[in-house]
Amino acid sequence: MKLIHKLILGLILFVLLIWTGGYFAHISSRTILKNLFIENAESLAEQKIDKVHNFLQHRIEIFQEFASQRQFQQEIALSNEQFSQNAEIQSFITERDHQWLQPGDKEQLPFINDILQSWISDELRGKALYHEKKNGFRVFGEVFVTNKYGAVIAATQKITDYRQDDEYWWSVAKREGIYIGDIAYDESAAMYGMDIGIRFDDEKGGFAGIIKLVLNVKDIINIIKTFTHHDMHASHGSMETTLVTREGKLIYSTTGMGVLFDDVTGDFERGELEILLSDMPLHIESRGRLVVHAHANGHGSKSFEDLGWTLMISHRTSEIYRGITDLRNKILMVSAGVTFFALLLGYSMAVPFLRAIRSIRDAVIKTAEGDLDAHISVYADDELGQLATAFNDMQTKLKKTTVSRDELVREMSVRKSAEDGLLEGEARLRSIIDTASDAIISIDSRGRMIFINSAAELMFGYSTSEMAGHSAKKLMPERFREYHEKGMERY
Repeated sequence: MKLIHKLILGLILFVLLIWTGGYFAHISSRTILKNLFIENAESLAEQKIDKVHNFLQHRIEIFQEFASQRQFQQEIALSNEQFSQNAEIQSFITERDHQWLQPGDKEQLPFINDILQSWISDELRGKALYHEKKNGFRVFGEVFVTNKYGAVIAATQKITDYRQDDEYWWSVAKREGIYIGDIAYDESAAMYGMDIGIRFDDEKGGFAGIIKLVLNVKDIINIIKTFTHHDMHASHGSMETTLVTREGKLIYSTTGMGVLFDDVTGDFERGELEILLSDMPLHIESRGRLVVHAHANGHGSKSFEDLGWTLMISHRTSEIYRGITDLRNKILMVSAGVTFFALLLGYSMAVPFLRAIRSIRDAVIKTAEGDLDAHISVYADDELGQLATAFNDMQTKLKKTTVSRDELVREMSVRKSAEDGLLEGEARLRSIIDTASDAIISIDSRGRMIFINSAAELMFGYSTSEMAGHSAKKLMPERFREYHEKGMERY
């Protein structure tokens, strides 16, 4: 792979690494933001449901306090005493129940007038009227009291039945202390409301009777209505809330889903329905919305168990992630600009670098081919520039060395030619001397014989090997040797 390709690939990988890191940072930020929203939504939804619990607790306490008053206790005790003296209590209650259900004037049923005009009935109507004026609508559809035998002894208005001990709510309230029914339409009160049964005891702690009230659901809806997007985030305008019962009946919704107080389980997706029925605070994200299902299980109040209602808070995910999305877009713009300038800078740095590398490569190739005039242009004082300068210096020194070498070769050639000439002349001279008829002997400075011709060999009777290296006085008579040595000393 060419170097330019490697540089480009490295730069691309670096940019991809930056973008990948940014992507995962964005995903992590979305997850954190989503979890924060879910936590806030669950917390606020539970607060709202707890507020409903507190509201119901407050309504219950109004009548618990009323039932603890001495005069109320006396009236109830008197009614229970009178009924206990009747040997046929059940027959008596059944007969009165039939009379209660018969149409006719109140004057024909004096016991009904006595019930509706009793002190307790007057007090109940007074409380209902007070809360109606305070809230601007009927808070209590109807309120009535039964003794421990289930017979109605006081009521704000004539209700459908006189006998109540055969009702489910009555038995639950007697057994558990509080009964809170599902939201339904109450015919007697002519409103959608919740049946609430409140057990009260006598002074000795024994069961004395039950107060039942029909609480207008409008009070509860008003509590949920006050839950707006400002409770979550002022800029989140797409928040929708839905409150449903444990059985899936719609109490309130800003989505227009279903009909109020009807079963709306069919309007949920499978996953949402499973969450709704699971009684667990969960969430689901689908169709561009994040829906948080919040329950308040275990909270309840001191008088009753949790209602099991579910408050769903729905937001468009685009609004939830708007802040991180805007930040992401800004980061993308900045990253794109940085990437562009990084590529531009990388290209502007890579081109001179590659040009210098190519120049060095070409100069090395030329030098290897014997061109000692190859030169690299130096454009900067960086590492490449220093390398180019070093190469140029090497070329200069190499050129000088090559010139000296050539001169030496030429000088050696001249010397060899001279030596060859001398050897040739010496050989020619030796040939002439060797063929001379006169004896010729050549000695060195120490008087040793170094050359003897053939005539000398014949004259003295020694071969060349016998005379070479020996003193010339070997060939002289004894009387001339001393003169010869003296003459050599002078020489």
